[in-house]
Amino acid sequence: MKKIAVFVLAFTATVFLVFGIVYAKKSGLLKAYPDAVYMNSEMADTRIAYQNLNESEKAVYTALYNGILQNLEYIDLPSEISGEEYEKIYFNIEKQEPELFCLSGDFYSAEKIRTAQIIYRDDLNSFQDKKKSLEQIKDNILQKTDKYDDFRKLVYIHDYIAENCSYIESGRDYIETAFGCLVEKNANCEGYAKAFKYLCDNMDIPCVVVVGITSDGANHAWNQVQINGMWYNVDVTWDDCDDEFKLVHTYMLCDDDNFLSHIPDSSLMPVFDCVSDSENYYIKNDCFIKTQDDAERILYNLISDSENIELKFSDSYTYNEFKSVYISNQRIFDIFAEKSPALLNTEIRCFMKEFESNCVMILRFSKPV
Repeated sequence: MKKIAVFVLAFTATVFLVFGIVYAKKSGLLKAYPDAVYMNSEMADTRIAYQNLNESEKAVYTALYNGILQNLEYIDLPSEISGEEYEKIYFNIEKQEPELFCLSGDFYSAEKIRTAQIIYRDDLNSFQDKKKSLEQIKDNILQKTDKYDDFRKLVYIHDYIAENCSYIESGRDYIETAFGCLVEKNANCEGYAKAFKYLCDNMDIPCVVVVGITSDGANHAWNQVQINGMWYNVDVTWDDCDDEFKLVHTYMLCDDDNFLSHIPDSSLMPVFDCVSDSENYYIKNDCFIKTQDDAERILYNLISDSENIELKFSDSYTYNEFKSVYISNQRIFDIFAEKSPALLNTEIRCFMKEFESNCVMILRFSKPV
């Protein structure tokens, strides 16, 4: 009886072992991890979010990136990671790889993940056509800005997006993407920021999408961009007027002191200190007024060259003093007459748009034909 009992126990154990192996194979428990693969130096050097990951996270990032490029629904990872780690890596890919506009902001998670299941925004059969449409716009912009320095390139793409895209908060599948902003011409703040980064990436200008909240607690997205070794804040969404003035440059290449209305979330992605104002739009274009002597000089330089004059003031006192002297007391029309005597005794109209809280003003002039 003992021999029979031993034989039965051994047979039972063997059966459980066989069935256990079959189950493990079917469930993926015995599936071999793919080898860890990393981005080459050329790709890694342009991906700031990737650079801030550890080696294990970089391998997962690369596996996800390559799999999404192939439009895979299931992507085996080179190592098992926690749901928290996966959220960080996926979040950076979805926010910092704007060419992957087919990728949804929603994702599947679990306590442990070894195979990622990807959610796409749309039918992938139409993705290649959408990609071609986006690349055509990008190529046209690159061609027009080919001879520009980085500052002029950044101003051009800032203005292009603000002039050509309308802000919406819902109602379209791609409003959170570069495709929605540049091709469909409808986007929310995240779509604006991703479009700006998409064009910067293709101009080899370091740029990141930043997410956070505004000073009044609303969710928001914007950019940080590096020029001449220093980082600056950019918010194209808030610079899009969506009216006859079209755009402003209040939030174009700002230091942190002039960007206090934006509170970044640095928990999942890199955020940089922006301490320089040397490339700020107004300073670079000599439109920054600290004194009335500055105002006189700047108006003399600009008033006959442009129908629109955009000015930023150092503080509210200088702003209000300018309004009193040049607008209320009409000194601005005296400058017109002094620079262009032929306009004397002709009707010139001045339209003003104020961004008083930011000490910014746009003046538009209507001259006789």
